[in-house]
Amino acid sequence: MEPGQPQPYAQYTIRVEAEGYRPVEVADVEVFPDELAIQPVVMQPLEVSDGEGEENIVVPPNTLWGDFPPKIAEDEFKPISESGEIVLSRVVIPEYIVVHDGSPSDSSAKDYYVRYKDYIKNVASGEIYSTWPDATLRANILAIQSFTLNRVYTEWYRGKGYDFTVTSSTAYDQKWSYGRTIYSSISQIVDEMFVNYLSRPNVVQPILA
Repeated sequence: MEPGQPQPYAQYTIRVEAEGYRPVEVADVEVFPDELAIQPVVMQPLEVSDGEGEENIVVPPNTLWGDFPPKIAEDEFKPISESGEIVLSRVVIPEYIVVHDGSPSDSSAKDYYVRYKDYIKNVASGEIYSTWPDATLRANILAIQSFTLNRVYTEWYRGKGYDFTVTSSTAYDQKWSYGRTIYSSISQIVDEMFVNYLSRPNVVQPILA
């Protein structure tokens, strides 16, 4: 809870095997004391897998502990043109968003179709500590949701010619990580309040919090 303490979580490696599927190994899984950690694993059938041997995933450190680029400052509201380029006339909670796993200009980075709620759970699990008080978790999750919905509502990247909703770069957006461990406390709050976001009077778009 206090700056300067040692790393607040332990790290483990998980290996998952199932007959007929490509094995998966997830390294640096972060486990906090007295907190249920949930490790999502997607396994590819051997007959359709495009790789040999096991799939190796390395979970990056929490952004509060690791070294990540700082966020490039942006206005909390975006100008919206009347040209019709913006598809949405109101705030809509999407079922899926497209996450570009790198900086916007990195054409080699992979795009992932991710359920909106799973995206929020992933980002929150990597940017805050699941052991924080409930009110603190809720405040941070609300900000994460509002930021994401601003990107959705304003079609921020599609308006720039890209085919994705948001990136995984902390310099531009929020830290999403393929294969990241999520936590029960965070997951339950997101399931409860995923339709919420921050707003101001007489302004439709969610705040880029």
